[in-house]
Amino acid sequence: MDILSHATGLELVGFFNAGLNTLPIIPYTLPPGMELVELLTGGKVFFEQDGRRLTLGRGTIFWHIPGDSTIWDTPPEAPYKCAVFRFFVREKRRLMPRVSFWRGSDSSLEEFLKFSRSWFDNTPEDPRLFAWCAATLSAHASAPDCFGVRRDLLSHASPEDPFARLIAYIEKNPAASPDVDTLCRISGLSRNRLFKEFRLHFNMTPHACMTAKRVEKAKNLLGNTTMPIKEIAGACGFDNIEVFYRTFRKAAGVTPGEYRNACASYFFPDKNI
Repeated sequence: MDILSHATGLELVGFFNAGLNTLPIIPYTLPPGMELVELLTGGKVFFEQDGRRLTLGRGTIFWHIPGDSTIWDTPPEAPYKCAVFRFFVREKRRLMPRVSFWRGSDSSLEEFLKFSRSWFDNTPEDPRLFAWCAATLSAHASAPDCFGVRRDLLSHASPEDPFARLIAYIEKNPAASPDVDTLCRISGLSRNRLFKEFRLHFNMTPHACMTAKRVEKAKNLLGNTTMPIKEIAGACGFDNIEVFYRTFRKAAGVTPGEYRNACASYFFPDKNI
């Protein structure tokens, strides 16, 4: 059975920003006849799966079926934001993994969110919208991870793992600009082993990984603070504002200002979730 045979309609396309919620977030348990997809667009979420505590970010897809609870556990320094898709379904049946990831580029994710929201705002009962959202989300949720990215690396790795220790350093120091020799010294890995580990876990070079982490930090600051863009650039390790704009646009498909405007326009009309 595929998702279009299992689901009968789309009830909601909404957006939620945990950073705007002054009260504790209470998980919502899905009732019979409903499935809900939460697609992280920013911030972080802690999530228990298979006895492991995972730390998950932008592009994570949570697919909840009746009886499941929505996400809620988020760090105060990086509250999560997500797009929400609520489907009517015929029966309780898990067709998609509980946790998966958007397989396309960051710009393709932005286009999907903008288009689905605009379509729902104008013609929410259009059956083509339901079919398109269901098919798109299920395609990404069920696709194999062809990039070989171990996204939960730090969630359960031993603190003695030298590579996990290095990534923890990069996560905590997004503005730092260590060269390869410094990374080797921090991790205790040889140069060849360092590059091998980055290819294995992230399918990219150390420099590309650090740039991606800086852009991710910039997205969190753009979406969750009112810091001037120039200050955000400096806080994320970009001394040159033009380099920051060029790097950010290449990674996100939009300028920092456009990204901030898109985040500011997120809404969430249903207070029951």
